[in-house]
Amino acid sequence: MTATAGTGRSARPGRVLAALALAQFICSFAGSNMNVMINDISEDLDTTVQGVQVVITVFLW
Repeated sequence: MTATAGTGRSARPGRVLAALALAQFICSFAGSNMNVMINDISEDLDTTVQGVQVVITVFLW
């Protein structure tokens, strides 16, 4: 049995790049939304703004 070029590839590089770009966009969008609402989040959770900032940083890391 001989191998041909392209055998065993299931995803094209363009699709992988598109998926990674979409993931990066969603992550930055979520971080922006959380930073905009940081005061309301800290009041709702009865915690400090610094505590929420730490959680957002860990989430985005």
